[in-house]
Amino acid sequence: MKIVSALLTLVFLLAPSRASQGLQERARASTRAKPQPPVGIVSGRVFAITKGGDLKPARMAFVYLFHHEPYPPSKREMSIVARYYLNLRADTLGLTKDEEEKGCWRSLSDVLEALQKTYSWAVEAKQTAAAHFTETDEEGKFQFSNVLPGVHTIVVYGQAGANMAHWEQEVVVGKGKSIMLKVSSVKHHCSNLN
Repeated sequence: MKIVSALLTLVFLLAPSRASQGLQERARASTRAKPQPPVGIVSGRVFAITKGGDLKPARMAFVYLFHHEPYPPSKREMSIVARYYLNLRADTLGLTKDEEEKGCWRSLSDVLEALQKTYSWAVEAKQTAAAHFTETDEEGKFQFSNVLPGVHTIVVYGQAGANMAHWEQEVVVGKGKSIMLKVSSVKHHCSNLN
């Protein structure tokens, strides 16, 4: 009888610890990080090409990268960050040449304001995986890491030579891939030499 009683006491003592071990293990399993999609790297150089063929780097320019849609790009689902930016830019798109010349500096400041508001909104809305920001170095070089796979728009605002300008380019990033860009097609510019 004493042996049975001792065994029952031993079972009672061990049972709660095994149960708590099971609960602890389940809790640890639920808090483990869920696998994220393989992220990529986007790097490159921003510059303008003068009429004489000289390259003018965009020094200390603001570079934004907005995630548009998931990978593969055949799914035409635009991200909320991209929609936010495009809505802010809608008022300044489609200007005639005369309107652009008259409001050159206003148009560039509208671009910068839309970029800053979009990035700030993305940070506040905890959408930072879909919106990245950096600055170029003295040679116009930049790099983004932890870039989600999919279609992105890279938008740059800064000075290249005697011009303030903005560049905009679409880029597709594959899962875990590194992309090297040459961002040279100026979308809009205003001369500082007026």
